[in-house]
Amino acid sequence: MSSSVTIPILALVVLLAEGCAGGGPASPASPSVQTGDSLPTPPPTCVASQPMEVRPDIAPGLGAGPVWMITISAGEWIGPDFLAKTIWIVDDAVQDQVRITGQRLNGDDVALFQGYREYTGDSVSPDGREIILGATHGRSTDRRGYVIYPTAGCWRFTAESGGQVIAEITQYLYDVAP
Repeated sequence: MSSSVTIPILALVVLLAEGCAGGGPASPASPSVQTGDSLPTPPPTCVASQPMEVRPDIAPGLGAGPVWMITISAGEWIGPDFLAKTIWIVDDAVQDQVRITGQRLNGDDVALFQGYREYTGDSVSPDGREIILGATHGRSTDRRGYVIYPTAGCWRFTAESGGQVIAEITQYLYDVAP
């Protein structure tokens, strides 16, 4: 190949590379990333719960306990109708039933729940905005069901037992562009 052809092709490659290298984290108002991209850090206004090993036979759970949430890998939000398989684990030190709700912190949306009827005493509220986990708990007991997130953003799940907040779990979900 002659040098007169090589130089324009090299310039085009450099120009394309510079154009693709730009961009930073998605804006908090409209978090969006392409599938396969590594996810940017959540905005400073959303301090996400850190994952920790709850049991060696299951994926790490979000939260510091005594309630942990095992959910969507990598914080990817796929759409408003997606049923996000979610497992809740409650430490056996918790003696009463546990009520869990989810609220978007940077918006007005609430999470909806489906499933959670596998164990005696577990249920979903009639409006779907709360799950109630019966009073028998333990790290070896998986409470499996689904969470529906209407939008991407910063989500906080609050677990209450005996009239007290016992855990808050925060997760940032990014809109994964098709």
